[in-house]
Amino acid sequence: MAEKKALLILADAAVIKAGANIEKFTKKAAFMSYTGSDLAARAAKVEGVVSTSVENAAAELEKGTSFTVVTMAGANDAALDAALGPILEAADRRTTIIVAGKGVLAFQGMAVAKGAEITGPVTVADVVPTLCAMVDVNIPVGLADGRVLYQVMKDPNSRLRDMDSLRESIRSMDAAMERDSRAPWDKHDCA
Repeated sequence: MAEKKALLILADAAVIKAGANIEKFTKKAAFMSYTGSDLAARAAKVEGVVSTSVENAAAELEKGTSFTVVTMAGANDAALDAALGPILEAADRRTTIIVAGKGVLAFQGMAVAKGAEITGPVTVADVVPTLCAMVDVNIPVGLADGRVLYQVMKDPNSRLRDMDSLRESIRSMDAAMERDSRAPWDKHDCA
């Protein structure tokens, strides 16, 4: 199974409104206003993050890079629209894309609730923890000052369900071991 991937596009001058690729992106996106700066520096602290140019962003997605940051300093909507074409083409169903524009964030991907809006205050401190939670990447200790924006997630309880499933599997294995039964594991090569 493919791993979850995240792509953070920092387009500080874009308002994320005009263009065919932007329209395709925003149809399935969740939007919010945010304040603050230094999002690139915060994202750079995530373990395994790859910073790349817009020209190489699609290649990083195709390679399966967990967390990629693309900085498009001064990029307006026309430049963002041109960049989104190959990125959307390379993105698969397990890719979450966040575009940080001029005071607006747009999240799109499998974990995102389409059309969700957060009306309360959002700061750059909230972006990286939210993205890390969506794609199962460790939140750096120094960035734990932000909150995870569960309102933007399609299933805010997915991690709890995953943990419940793992606990049930462990209970099942423990019960089989107590019975001195290896079923269903005795049918596998690893048994």
